[in-house]
Amino acid sequence: MIKLSNKGIFTPFSILIILLAVAITGGVLLLSYQSWQIENKEIEKEFVQNDNEDDKSTETDSKTEEDLQQEEEKKGEEPNNFCQNECSQSGFKKCSGDINGYQTCGDYDIDNCLEWSLVTNCPLNTICQNGMCIQQKCTDGTFYGQCSIDKPKYCENGNLVNKCSICNCPLNYICDKSSNLCRNVEKLDMLIFVSPQYAGDSQIKQAINEYIEVVKEDIGWNVKIINITPDLNDFRKIDKVIENHYNSVSGLKAALMVGEDIDTPLGSEGGGHEAPSIVPWGTTGGEISYEEYNRRFSSCQGDFLCPEILDSYHIRPSYLNPPIDYLLPSRLNIAIFLLYPSHEREIWLPPDYTVQKVEEIDYQIRSQQIVNVFEKFKKDRQEEYLKNILSFWHAEIAEVGIQEELIKSMADYVNLYYKKNPSEEEIMASLEKEYMMYIAGGHGTPMIVSVGPGGKTFEADYLDSLNTPFFVGSGCYVGGWPTFDSNNRKIDFSHDRYDTTWFGSKIFNSSYLKVIAVGFPFDPASDGKYYFIKNILQDLMTGKTLAESIAGKIFWGGGSMILYGDPTFHFNF
Repeated sequence: MIKLSNKGIFTPFSILIILLAVAITGGVLLLSYQSWQIENKEIEKEFVQNDNEDDKSTETDSKTEEDLQQEEEKKGEEPNNFCQNECSQSGFKKCSGDINGYQTCGDYDIDNCLEWSLVTNCPLNTICQNGMCIQQKCTDGTFYGQCSIDKPKYCENGNLVNKCSICNCPLNYICDKSSNLCRNVEKLDMLIFVSPQYAGDSQIKQAINEYIEVVKEDIGWNVKIINITPDLNDFRKIDKVIENHYNSVSGLKAALMVGEDIDTPLGSEGGGHEAPSIVPWGTTGGEISYEEYNRRFSSCQGDFLCPEILDSYHIRPSYLNPPIDYLLPSRLNIAIFLLYPSHEREIWLPPDYTVQKVEEIDYQIRSQQIVNVFEKFKKDRQEEYLKNILSFWHAEIAEVGIQEELIKSMADYVNLYYKKNPSEEEIMASLEKEYMMYIAGGHGTPMIVSVGPGGKTFEADYLDSLNTPFFVGSGCYVGGWPTFDSNNRKIDFSHDRYDTTWFGSKIFNSSYLKVIAVGFPFDPASDGKYYFIKNILQDLMTGKTLAESIAGKIFWGGGSMILYGDPTFHFNF
């Protein structure tokens, strides 16, 4: 410390010294304060930063894994304003280089820029061109995987190959499935089978050949004659011949069986009557058809009843309740027609007029009947007919199910005269008029159809004078003939009873009749779409032959409708 003068008076020099000391001390203090302040702020900042990090760590620790994942996804969704378009116009398409498909230009994320989509594959048998899937074609313009108009060519991976198994064959050719090539075949419309006893008859052969020439000129059909040898005379072997032709020729639609000694499938028997079946011959499919046919035939629950039941009821199985599967629909790919003359005749002698003997009808009579019927089939093939149909029915049968509805539906095509329970006078008067078709329906036997109560019947002998080319008889056993060998499970020779012939044999007696259709053309156990007359009438009205109107169609109870006469018959209006 500097001592001042005790005089109380500061000299200038002393004052200066004091001020200088004060200034130095203040500066030191100021510098110390500032240094402390700076250091204190750094400490405070570090403390706050550490405190915030502790808070964040605590917050992070409290978040779930799902929360963290969502935050990461949000970061990824943040728009990137710095992107470039991969393509120039939305909707523009281009083909993919490595895959047969295309990509489409568009914005498929959130960056507001255009990019290419994932590849859309082109369908089978197409190729991508200019961003579009184009159907590939073979050299003739046929699309891949399709048949060419030049059968049997098929477009396979750009190559035209033969594949008749898929593309079929041209007319008059058939497919050889082993090579997939088409081979030329004979066009054949009808087969005529001649039974062993008539096969060597020169007159019958000449009559058939002349008939074939007329048919060729009229409708252009090709026809082949097959003579049945004794060894071939088995209905299964005959069916195999039919099937072989059906599978190897073009256009086969009919078979005509000539001769009552042809081994024929049995349709039904009992009560002294029997009827043939055309199902095994008319259907195709090889042995499978026979398995079904034999299953029905041999089963008491099937197509026919056991012999003892037939003997006790004397009725056709289809009349039992419930109905049996004899009347199931059958597709008749081939129309079967029969020409079976009566083979035998019953001789009734007094005094009791019981059957004394059965004699065989002379061969010359039977063979001449066959010659005459082919002569008849040759004539009047261009004759014009009135569109008139008469239909007499027993009311008890006509009113079953939808039978009457079906009968009346014929009026859609023709002028129909329909009468239930006609009187005897009406029946006899009808024989004096002309019809394109005459129908008698009711209860029946091979010789009569009961068209009303009290014995009102239409007899087979009436056909001798009836002026119509087409007769239809509907009723029990109307399609067959009498027999002595009831329930022997096979077809027997036809014969006349009580000097009365059966309906089918009348094709040989009438000068007008070309076709006799007998059996169950209107049976009421179905909804009507498979009924015989309904199925054929519309085609007949357009001029088609009867065989063409039948072939390939499904008929209810196909085996119960038997056709006698000319398969080539057709109407002219």
